[in-house]
Amino acid sequence: MSMQKLSWDQSYSVGVAELDSHHQELFKLLNHFLDLAGKDYKSEVVTEALTKMTQYACLHLDREEELLREHGYPNFAGHKEQHARYKAKTVELCMGLMAGKSDTPAEIGSFLRDWWNGHVLKNDMEYKSFLNEKGVR
Repeated sequence: MSMQKLSWDQSYSVGVAELDSHHQELFKLLNHFLDLAGKDYKSEVVTEALTKMTQYACLHLDREEELLREHGYPNFAGHKEQHARYKAKTVELCMGLMAGKSDTPAEIGSFLRDWWNGHVLKNDMEYKSFLNEKGVR
């Protein structure tokens, strides 16, 4: 069973080259995880893919926050809070997967796909013109 993947196109562009390239890489890592999650792979392989994606996601979210803080983004606190909730949830999912909890890789994949899709298309778009007006491209 293969899961619906995310494919990056211009509609996902936040107008900042560095962040766009992060999002492209994240989609690649997420799609790799979705590939594994839809198959009957050994849990170590799936856990490793999830861990890699999670680590990259954290680097990206930290960098995004750095840019938003540096330029005085008005909704910085709200955006950071979403990131914090995401990080907490993914840590919980990683731990659960390693402990053999009931969350299946496929359920985790759906959560991650939906979160990233929604976050980039809605929440990240809210800072697009703000950062562009500050000369960040």
